[in-house]
Amino acid sequence: MSQKEYAAYSRVSSAYITELKQKGKLIWRPDPKTGKPKIDADATDIILGKKAAPDFSAKLNKIADSQVDTAITEANANTQFLIFKAQNEKLKYETESGKYLLKSDVEKADFEKARITRDKILAVADRNCDILAIKDNPHEIKIYLREELTRAMNEVINELELLASDDE
Repeated sequence: MSQKEYAAYSRVSSAYITELKQKGKLIWRPDPKTGKPKIDADATDIILGKKAAPDFSAKLNKIADSQVDTAITEANANTQFLIFKAQNEKLKYETESGKYLLKSDVEKADFEKARITRDKILAVADRNCDILAIKDNPHEIKIYLREELTRAMNEVINELELLASDDE
């Protein structure tokens, strides 16, 4: 039955029924025809102490269990939401405080390092092509190229160290 019908049945005001609803003391069941929730008058009367019916004890236990399960489920959902919200705030704080890096920043820094390395190594050929053209001893060329490549790699290391110290 509806709240209005239950108020008339119980001979109380609609406001009192609304108050009972807010306190969670009304027992609701879906209407078999419409599926809409309706007040289960017998079960509600038992909860409110208006009736004592031992034959309803099993039904009352089932109703109470289902309401407790619903309350626990809602409490769990609220708890899970609060945990998620707290974890999200913690992640945001740690990101802003520098504990985590943005993927795009790391990719940009890696690209810059690779570009420096590539430029230094390729510059070896431009700087030394005239000198290598004059040399005719393969052993001298090998030693000279090794020295130049070592010099280029040291320049890369120095520039990367400078780049790293600028980031700090």
